Amino acid sequence: MKLEIEKSLIVSTAHISKEDGKLLDAIDVGHLIVDKYSFGWRVLVGGDNLDIADISSKFSQGFIAAVIFTKTHGCEWLQLDSDGPEYECLGTYEW
Repeated sequence: MKLEIEKSLIVSTAHISKEDGKLLDAIDVGHLIVDKYSFGWRVLVGGDNLDIADISSKFSQGFIAAVIFTKTHGCEWLQLDSDGPEYECLGTYEW
């Protein structure tokens, strides 16, 4: 039996701007695959569908840094959660 397992990094929504949250709520956010849930969003960052240059013009540096941080740690999903941990290496925003 082969299991299909995906890694997620859970990150506080404090690391993205309020405007980022509005973009993630939008239906069309470019090439991003976004799954909204009651405490935040899951964003697919693995694979070939994510173009950092494309999303850099739409999202804050905080969001881009969280995406890169997630990819650097070998995760497929960035899970932005209102109760998620804050990381010193990532900036924070006031909501």
